Amino acid sequence: MRAAVLHAIGDLRVEEVPDPALAPGEETCLVRVSYAGVCSSDIGRVFRDGTYSFPLIPGHEFAGVVEACGPSCPVGLGQAVAVYPLLPCFRCPSCQRKQYPQCENYNYFGSRCDGGFAEYVKAPYFNLVPVPAGLSLREAALCEPASVALHGLRLAAVKAGDRLLIFGAGAIGVLLAQWAFLLGATEVTLADISARKLEAGRAVCPRATFLNSSATPLEELLGARRFSLCVEGAGAAACYSAAIRYAENNGRVLLVGNPASDVGLERSLVSQILRKQLTIQGTWNSNIAEPENEWARTLATAASGKLALAGLITHCYPLEEIGAALEMMRAGKEFFSRVLIAC
Repeated sequence: MRAAVLHAIGDLRVEEVPDPALAPGEETCLVRVSYAGVCSSDIGRVFRDGTYSFPLIPGHEFAGVVEACGPSCPVGLGQAVAVYPLLPCFRCPSCQRKQYPQCENYNYFGSRCDGGFAEYVKAPYFNLVPVPAGLSLREAALCEPASVALHGLRLAAVKAGDRLLIFGAGAIGVLLAQWAFLLGATEVTLADISARKLEAGRAVCPRATFLNSSATPLEELLGARRFSLCVEGAGAAACYSAAIRYAENNGRVLLVGNPASDVGLERSLVSQILRKQLTIQGTWNSNIAEPENEWARTLATAASGKLALAGLITHCYPLEEIGAALEMMRAGKEFFSRVLIAC
């Protein structure tokens, strides 16, 4: 099969590699990958940080079709599926509680084992989430980031009447905004320094308010307004501080974005956390534990038309051109939201 293989930091090659093989009796499926999303973490892995071993096929956001499977497979051949990227050990205390994102010995497609930038992936039954009829595989490839957004807001206990301020109007921010309304929020405001992101986000989620904090300081845009939940989705130190500053008394702060550098808090900000009695919630990944399978919920909500995914896709490159896609994203040569690789 053809796959994009990372041999070393900065050395990604599209080449022929053996197809994954199903072992006799193994409860796994062979998934033919249709589309794989490129996450910002993929840019870091390819160009800066590397994967946990080399050579390795990156890519953890992908969807495709089941082409072969082991015994007693819960899905049929030809079934369209999204593939949950976290491979739990099922033995540690967190796994015993079905808190799979906190597994102490997890594996992971695209960083610890071969992932979705390939024609085929071998996936355990546990990781397969059927795609409902009417939802395209292009949209299903966005299930991972959409479920990450849902997971975070569920942890933050978003409820009817909540007023949210989200820092970052990229794809994750817009997904957070859509889910917030679906969970009952009455007001959602997104702040960003990129006019293009704000414009694109407004087209997908017109119900939300979009603020350009580069053109006008937030102090002027918001004045004395405060919010019941502030969400840091940009991974920027200034946004961590602003999230604390704009949370109301007894409000909540949700930390979603991975920081690009160390984040320090001024004494005055820590004082605000104490005096306002803020609840600060961290979040990582998503969960497919029943009875609340976040991936199944995401796909069903998208299939119903209530969650807009297609409008977030700005680029789709063939697998042979993945190098050009990653370089475009790294260099910021043009505006993009979600970039797909057609495998």
